[in-house]
Amino acid sequence: MFDKPDSVSGGYDSAIIEEVNKKLIIDPDADVPKGYVKRMEKRVYYEYNLPNSLPIDEEYRVSYETLDLILFNMLGIRLLEPLSELGFIAKIVPVKKKKVKSTYMDTSKWLSKIEERTREKGK
Repeated sequence: MFDKPDSVSGGYDSAIIEEVNKKLIIDPDADVPKGYVKRMEKRVYYEYNLPNSLPIDEEYRVSYETLDLILFNMLGIRLLEPLSELGFIAKIVPVKKKKVKSTYMDTSKWLSKIEERTREKGK
């Protein structure tokens, strides 16, 4: 449950949700099944590259990024700071059913108001 929070879906089939979400990664405009809604979620992606705006030669850029990758694979350390980029990913969620007010609650409120009015008239 804690490893996959999307698997707890409140009565909806989590296998369908997982399968359709895989299809939406490939094609965000794909159709969704009835009873589900497509939502766009924000995701932050990190890349360990030198900024393109940095005025250096391509040979130096490639060698520095390669050195960073080798150090990360061998020792787990980075020379470069991550560059973040905001992206969106399409996912489906079940349509929430509107909560219907209980008829009992409405009737009891209505009866209590009638009783209050009759008490006020009786005074």
